[in-house]
Amino acid sequence: MKALIIYDTKYGATEDAARLLAQEMDAELHKAGENISPADFDAVIIGSPVYISKLRKPVVEYCKRFEKPLQGKRLAFFLVHGRTEEPVADVLRANLSPGLVDIAKTADFGGEYRMDKMGFLDKKMISMVAKSEGGLNNPSINKEAIREFAASMV
Repeated sequence: MKALIIYDTKYGATEDAARLLAQEMDAELHKAGENISPADFDAVIIGSPVYISKLRKPVVEYCKRFEKPLQGKRLAFFLVHGRTEEPVADVLRANLSPGLVDIAKTADFGGEYRMDKMGFLDKKMISMVAKSEGGLNNPSINKEAIREFAASMV
């Protein structure tokens, strides 16, 4: 199976997850902004970080641009986030066409806060949330979830 992984990242956690997934699946890896056509691939996996229930704009634009060809592929989405109580499918439905979300496999790979790479506003938001909850609980990328997801796609 020839697989394509498309992703975007803000601080690097989604890129790290996408790279690990690409290694596990022996897949081709590209950023969403490169606009690589899914035509020559059997499977397409698309990953994005989540910020305030929003996917990265290049991922949304990629999905809009290639919606028709993606509908004919084995399609999957994975999300990376600091923390969220929202189910992956709900986040995807709020951002993408139901025609894609309804046919796709989905996965939650966890995430992490990379405070050293964040700008002032993002750091301030994370600090405010942490303060209201009694401290910062920094999550991590779930490497086992990535391995299991890769095995399920092969």
